[in-house]
Formats: sequence, C-alpha cells, structure tokens
Amino acid sequence: MNILVISIVLPDNEMPETETGERAEVILNPLGVINRTNPAQCIEQELNFISNNIVQKIKETGNKKLLFEYIKDVNSKQSKELKLYYNSLNQDERKEFWNSIYKDGIFLHQPPFWGNIEFDAFANLYEKYDFCRPLKFKNIEQPLILGELYFIRLKHDPASKMSARSSSHLNLKNIPSKSTKFREGQHLYQRTPIRLGKFCLSL
Repeated sequence: MNILVISIVLPDNEMPETETGERAEVILNPLGVINRTNPAQCIEQELNFISNNIVQKIKETGNKKLLFEYIKDVNSKQSKELKLYYNSLNQDERKEFWNSIYKDGIFLHQPPFWGNIEFDAFANLYEKYDFCRPLKFKNIEQPLILGELYFIRLKHDPASKMSARSSSHLNLKNIPSKSTKFREGQHLYQRTPIRLGKFCLSL
C-alpha cells in the first residue's frame, strides 16, 4: 500500500498547466517517494503516461501490433494471455475490443513488490517508444510527465486511533515476508495474522 501525505491544497487555477491546457491534480514530491521507499507509484505513473501515448499513436497510425508489442515489453505473461484472448474474438468483438482501448486506455497488471518490470527494461521503454516525450508545463523549465494515477483516502485515519499490520516475520527491508505463492500472485488475499493497535502521532 502506498501512503500519501498531503502537504498543501491549492485552487485548481494555481496547479501546474501544460501548454495544451491540461492541469495536474496531484503532484508527487520525489523526496517523499524515496523516503517512504515506495517507488512503485512512480513506475505506475510513468507506465500510465507511456500507455496513453501508445494509444494515441495507434489512433494516428492504425498500427495495432504496437499494443501487443508494448504489453510484451511490460508484462510478457499478460501479453501471452491477451493474444490468446484476442485470437478467440470474432470481427465484431475485436471492433468492440479496440473501441474499449481507445475509450478507456490500456489495462496493465503490475504486481506489487515482486514481478514488476525490471528497471533497465523500464528505462529502455523511452528509447524504444521515442514518441513518448515528457510534457512542457507553463512556467516550469523541466519537462515532466502527466499520468492518470489517482489516490484514494483510506477508510481509517488518525482520528480513529486504530491501525493494523502483519505480525509475521520481517525481512531485511522491514517488510513482512511473503511466501513464493504470494509473490507469484497465487494468493488472493493476505493470510498472515495481523496485530491491532493505536496510532501514535508525532507532532
């Protein structure tokens, strides 16, 4: 689970705006991401950005093979399953499939902690798909990416004064250890016991 701490809330008209008029709704502090050792949210954001560019490129060129090639680069297992599914569709179903891609985007599966795309392969995506260029924002010198990753508020907060965590063994990274089946996505839910407690806020 990624935890996001909101440091400041600004009116929409004060948020960064791209040259095409798109506004950012949430801005991640890179130091906050590194300090909380949850870089997966940055990877998700960048994959979201690249996926949007892939869909736009398919619309412009009609090169539908680009979708399967991209998913193979990101998740080879998902790519094989998608090809089998796509080959089983008739002409009308394939038309509906592409309309869904154009409307809702590409759905990618990126397991947390284990099974994610390797960093080197992830970095090579920008070289291979060189049309995925960072965006220029008004009054910001460095080009940035703009994805569609949204954050949700947890069901509990410090006011409820209750927290829960695994009571199993911790690994060297201070993260509850996971079984091989869990790493491979074969467990649908966490099976380790939990410990209930109270929040301790440091002001």
